[in-house]
Amino acid sequence: MKRLSIVLLVLFVLVPATLSASMINLSLGATAVYGESFGAIAEATSYDGFSNIDNYRFGADLRLRILLAEIDAVAMFGKQDEYTDISMLATAGISLDLLDIIRIGAGIGPRFNILVGAGGELAVKDVNGDNIENIDSAGEAFVKSPLAYRLTADIKLGKILVGLNYTLDTEYTFENYDQFDKIFAPKFDDGAVGISVLYSFF
Repeated sequence: MKRLSIVLLVLFVLVPATLSASMINLSLGATAVYGESFGAIAEATSYDGFSNIDNYRFGADLRLRILLAEIDAVAMFGKQDEYTDISMLATAGISLDLLDIIRIGAGIGPRFNILVGAGGELAVKDVNGDNIENIDSAGEAFVKSPLAYRLTADIKLGKILVGLNYTLDTEYTFENYDQFDKIFAPKFDDGAVGISVLYSFF
C-alpha cells in the first residue's frame, strides 16, 4: 500500500508537469555564486560578506529543456592568486514546472575548475580543491575533475526565470571510475549557493 501511494504521488506530480511543459525550451542568462560554502554561511555570525562583490563569481547559465529532460551548461569566472579561475559545469537531469509558476531542476555532470596563469600555464583543481599543475590536455583535466550535482529552483515571470541554484561537488572522478560509492556520498554542506536570471527564448 505504501509503495502504491508513492507511485501515485510521483504520477500526480509528473503527469501535470509533462502536459504543461512545452516540447523544447531554451533559456540563457547570467548567474552569480557566493564564494563561501553553504556550511560556512550557516555557521557565520556576520553576513557582511554578502555586500562585497569580490566574494562572488559571475558567469553564464544556459539551459536546454526537452519535455522533462534538461541539460545545463554553466561557465564561471574569477581570480585565485595569480591565476584566472574558470569553472565549467555541464549537467544532465530533469526539470519540472509546478503550477506553471515554479520550475525545479536537478542534474549531475563533470565540473572543470581550470586555472590559467598570466603566461598561459594551466592547472586544474582536484576533488580536494588542491591545484594540479602542468596539465597537458583537456582530457587529463576531465578525468581529474569531480562529478557535481546542480539543483535549481526558479520563479517563472513570463519568459524570465529568477531563482536560486546549489552546486555540490562529489569526490568521484573518471580517473577512479570504479569508485561509484563516492557519487552518492557528497559532503552536503560544502556546496555553493548562487542566483540566476535567465530569459527563455521558446
